[in-house]
Amino acid sequence: MRTQPGITLASIAGLTVAVVLMEIVPLYADAINFRILEEQLATLDENRRPPWSYIYTYIGNWHGDVEWETIQPAREYLHDQAGRDLGLPLDFMVQHVETATFRLFPTDQTSYSGNDDLGYASLATTTDIEEHIQLVEGALPIVPNSANGPIEVLISATFAAESGWQVGEQYLMLNLGRTVDGPNFIAQVAGIWEPRDAAEPFWFYGPNAFDDLFLVPEETFANVISPVLGDEVNFVLWYLVMDGSNVGTEQIDRLVSGAARIERTVDVLLPEASSFIAPTNNLHFYRQAVAELSLLLFSFNVPTIWMTLAFIGLVAGLAVSQQRNEIAIVRSRGGTRAQVIGMAVVEGILLGLMAFVLGTILALWLTQLLGQARSFLDFSGSATVRMNLTRQAVYAGILAICLALVARIIPAIVASQHNIITYKQEQARSTAPPWWQRAWIDLILVAIAGYGFYVLQQQGGLSLSETSTTADPFQNPLLLLLPALTIFALTLLFLRFIPWLMQLLGWLIAQGNSISLLQAVRYLARTPRYYTTPLGLL
Repeated sequence: MRTQPGITLASIAGLTVAVVLMEIVPLYADAINFRILEEQLATLDENRRPPWSYIYTYIGNWHGDVEWETIQPAREYLHDQAGRDLGLPLDFMVQHVETATFRLFPTDQTSYSGNDDLGYASLATTTDIEEHIQLVEGALPIVPNSANGPIEVLISATFAAESGWQVGEQYLMLNLGRTVDGPNFIAQVAGIWEPRDAAEPFWFYGPNAFDDLFLVPEETFANVISPVLGDEVNFVLWYLVMDGSNVGTEQIDRLVSGAARIERTVDVLLPEASSFIAPTNNLHFYRQAVAELSLLLFSFNVPTIWMTLAFIGLVAGLAVSQQRNEIAIVRSRGGTRAQVIGMAVVEGILLGLMAFVLGTILALWLTQLLGQARSFLDFSGSATVRMNLTRQAVYAGILAICLALVARIIPAIVASQHNIITYKQEQARSTAPPWWQRAWIDLILVAIAGYGFYVLQQQGGLSLSETSTTADPFQNPLLLLLPALTIFALTLLFLRFIPWLMQLLGWLIAQGNSISLLQAVRYLARTPRYYTTPLGLL
C-alpha cells in the first residue's frame, strides 16, 4: 500500500463513500422517525408528558378499596424490575395514592346531615412532591404521632382561593357513607402550595388535578391514616418515566412484549390494576415508518451505490494492473493462488477498517446536518435529530465493506490465474470477454426489466390515472426497483456492443489514410476491459 499512495488514498476515499451511502439511509430514517415518534408520544394527551411515560392505575370505585400493604408488591416491582423488563433505564417513578372522598365540616359542628358541609376532599400522598412545589403560605406538614390529633395537610393555592381557607384552620373530615362515630379525621391546613413549574415532567396530571386533595407525607398516610381507616386506598397511580433516547427499531418487539409482561405482572400483584398510558401502538408505526423510508431512500441510492462500487473496482483494478507482472512472476516461481488472494484480502480488510471508522463518523455528522435542512442546501434549521448508531446502520456499513472487498478481490483472483506466459499473451490481446458477458447477465437483466415493465403496464402502474391501484411504491416494489434495474441492464448491454462498434469504426477508418487513428480504434476494439468500467460509471 505504501508503494501506491495515490491508489491507496483513492481506495480509502471510495470505501468511505460506500460506507456513508449505506449507513446514512438507516441513520437518517431512524433519526427522523424517532423525532416524529417522540413528538407524537408527547402530544398523546393535553398534559404533555415525556414521550416514554408509562402510567398504571387501580381505581377503587370500580373494583373496591384496598389496604396500603396490598399495593406495595406492585410498587416494588415497578420500581425495581419494570425497567429491566422493558429494557429501558428508569429516569424516575412517582406513586400517587388517594383515599375515598370525605365531606368537610367545621370542627365545632354537631349535625352532619343535609347540605351544610363545606365541600369535599380526599387525603392523598405523592412521592417527592415537596421537591416540585413552593409554599405560598405556611410550612410543610409534620407527621403526627397518632390519628387522634389534627393531621397537617397541604392544599393548593387554587383550592384555598376557591374555598377561602387559611393556614392553621381545622376541619372535620367525615368519611362518606359512615357515621360520625366512624374513623374520621381532623385536618389542619399547614401550608398552601403552587407548582414551581407546571410543565415539569414530574406532573403526571396537571397541577389542577390536586385542587380537591389534602396532601400528606407518605409516612403520615402509611403509619397514621392506614392503621385507623382500613381499605384506605381508593385510587393509586404509578407514573414511570423511562429513558428512550437510544431506542431503535430492533428494540420494538422487546418494548412491546415487555410492556405486556409488566401489565400482566401488575395485574397479578394487584388484581384489576391496568395500564393507563403506554406508547405501545406508536412503536409499531415507528418501525413501519423507518422500514418504508429506508426502502425508499435505498431505492434512490442504488445507482449511486453501484457507481461507488464500480469506482472501487476500477481503483482496485488499477492497483492490480500495476502488480500483475509481479504476480505473474510469483506464480511462475511456485507461488500459489491462495497466497496472492490472501494478500489482497488482508489489504482490503485493512483499508476497509479505516474506511468503516471514517465513514461511520461522516455518516453520523451528515445525519445531523440533514436533520437541520430547511430547503435545498439550507442547513440553518434549529431542529436537531439524535445521532444514534443503530444496529441496522452498522450492518449496512459492514455490507458496504464486504461488497467493496469483493470488488477489490475479484481483480486479484483474475490476476492470480496467470503465469508469466499467459500474462504476456493476455497483454497482447484480450482472450475472452468479461465473465458477465459470458454468463449473459446483461441480456437476462434486460429481459427481467422488460417483463417488469410489462407487469406494471398490465397493473396500470405506469398510468397517471387517479384510480391506479399501484401508485403506492411500498405496495408495489417494482416502482422503486425497476428504474435502477433498467439503467443497470442497459448499461451492461451497451458495453457488450462497444467492441463491435469499435471494430465497425475501425473498418470505416481503414478505408481512409489515417494510420494513427486506425491503430487507436483497433487497440480499443482489442482491449475493452480498460474502458468498460469508466464507461459504466458514465
